[in-house]
Amino acid sequence: MIGAIIGDIAGSIFEIRESKNTFLEKRVTPREEKLKVMDIDYPLFTNECIYTDDTVLTIAIADAILSEKPYEDKLQEYGKKEVALGKDVFGRDRFGSGFMRWLEGKSDCKSQGNGAGMRVSAIGEYFDSLDKVMYEAELATIPTHNTKESIECAQVVAGSVFLARTGYTKKDIKDFVQQVMGRSLDFDYDDLIDNYTFKMKGVNSIPQAIYIFLISDNFEDALRKSLSIGGDSDTIASITCAIAESFYGVSENLRNHALNYLPKEYVKVLNNFENKLEINQARDM
Repeated sequence: MIGAIIGDIAGSIFEIRESKNTFLEKRVTPREEKLKVMDIDYPLFTNECIYTDDTVLTIAIADAILSEKPYEDKLQEYGKKEVALGKDVFGRDRFGSGFMRWLEGKSDCKSQGNGAGMRVSAIGEYFDSLDKVMYEAELATIPTHNTKESIECAQVVAGSVFLARTGYTKKDIKDFVQQVMGRSLDFDYDDLIDNYTFKMKGVNSIPQAIYIFLISDNFEDALRKSLSIGGDSDTIASITCAIAESFYGVSENLRNHALNYLPKEYVKVLNNFENKLEINQARDM
C-alpha cells in the first residue's frame, strides 16, 4: 500500500503539469521535459507535492478491511472528511467531479474513471487467494464504478498486486491482465513518452500503468518510468508502484519521505494495516 501512496505523492505535481498541457494548452509535454525525471538526481519529492484522492481512497479501503466495514461506508466517510477541508493547495476540488457527485448522492454509480483501480492495492495485499481478491475488488468498485470495464480495471490491479507478492513472474502477471481485460499490454515505451496524454478513463490508463511495471528494473525505476510517460501521473504512478512494491519491496528512504506528507490519522491506518499483514504472515508460516 505504501507503494501506491509514494506514487501518488511523487506524481501529484506531474499530474498538475500534464492536465494543464492537455486541457489548457492542448499539447503533449515535450519528450525532453518528460525524461528529466529519469535522471537519478531529479528529486521525486518536493515542497509542491501533495497526497491526493488516490491516497485518501487507498487508506479508506484499508480501513474498511481492518474495521470489517462495507467499502462504501468508508469511501463515504473519508471522502466527506476530505471535502470538509476545502480546496487543495492548487485550488482544486479534492476529488474528481464523478466522485464528488457520488458523495452528494447525485451519481448513477457507473463511472469509468481510473479511480476504480487506484484505490484497491490493499485488497491485493491482504486477502489470501486470487479468487477472494477478485471478489473483494468487485465489492470495492461497485459503489462508484458499477460497470464491467471498471470492475475489471480494479480486479487486474488488485490481482496483479496479489500475484506480485506471491511469487508469480512478470509474464504471469501480463498474461493475467490481458486475459481479464481482453486487451494487449504490448505498448512501446518510447511511443508513450512521445504521444501519451492525460486520460482519466480506466481502460486508457490502467493498462499503461501495469505495462510500466512490467518493463521496470526496480521500485524506483518503476516510479520514474511511470512519471516519464505523462498522462494522469499521480494515478498511473500509484498503480504502477502498488504492484512494484509487492514485487520489489520499497526502501525505507522512500517510505519515510512519503509519510511526511500524510496526516497522522492516515499514517496510523497504514501502520495498523502493515502490522496486521505481519501478523497474518506469521500465522500462516
